[in-house]
Amino acid sequence: MKRLGIKRLWGETLASKTNKKPRRIIALLTDFGTRDWFVSSMKGVIRRIACDAEIVDITHEVEPHNILAASFILESCYRDFSEGTIFCCVVDPGVGTARRRLAATDGSYFFISPDNGLLTGVESQAETFLVYSIENKKLMLEGKGTTFEGRDVFAPAAAHLAEGKPLEDFGALCEDMVRLNIPPPSKTSKGVLRGEVLYIDRFGNLITNISAEDLPKKFDARSAVISIRRNKIKGLAAGYADVPCGALAAYWGSTGRLEIAANLNSAADILKSAIGTKIELIF
Repeated sequence: MKRLGIKRLWGETLASKTNKKPRRIIALLTDFGTRDWFVSSMKGVIRRIACDAEIVDITHEVEPHNILAASFILESCYRDFSEGTIFCCVVDPGVGTARRRLAATDGSYFFISPDNGLLTGVESQAETFLVYSIENKKLMLEGKGTTFEGRDVFAPAAAHLAEGKPLEDFGALCEDMVRLNIPPPSKTSKGVLRGEVLYIDRFGNLITNISAEDLPKKFDARSAVISIRRNKIKGLAAGYADVPCGALAAYWGSTGRLEIAANLNSAADILKSAIGTKIELIF
């Protein structure tokens, strides 16, 4: 088996094309917020090990302990980064327990995460996905206590990857990674597709699990009807501004999924919707 390290991957992607030393990007995704020292401690550890790494903050405002939200955010943005980026993701309600810590790759990107389903979204997009258990204590810090593995385990793992450590040096290959049960949309009858709200962004836009790929080729966006909480939206818009201020609009969002928004307002508030709210697309 080939040793999968950051130097080999970057050597094939960036350096060979530009003849320049590739940037070592580590992207952080956590539910730590910014009021405490947690994120800064992770960055400090990364800089100590990989002093020339470029650290990018995806977000630290994931709802506390919300693994599904973290998985969705990661899946929605990871391909916007250059190949070779290391994603260090810590939303970890099971910290300090026997749950595993993972280092994974899809052949283009690297992922560091607790084994709790956070990598479900990116794995679903990959043709191949190799996962290793982080077990090598030489690549960890000796922390005080067991409740801050973001600093003691995950940050060092990301930094050592950036410095060229192959994944095999971290631990054994895993084939039974924990996966979230994310229900796909279902056809309830001819011309009716039932889905649900998967994520709500800070504007109150409802992002569903329905994508254009779930629909027939002859789908007519103008005649479609979206039904949610006894409200009906006729036709798909191009975006928010296609409807009057405060009105609801359904459209294909930037993630390729069906979204519902209110122009200059919050669809989540207007519809009193939450994660899991059912939706029907009638066509």
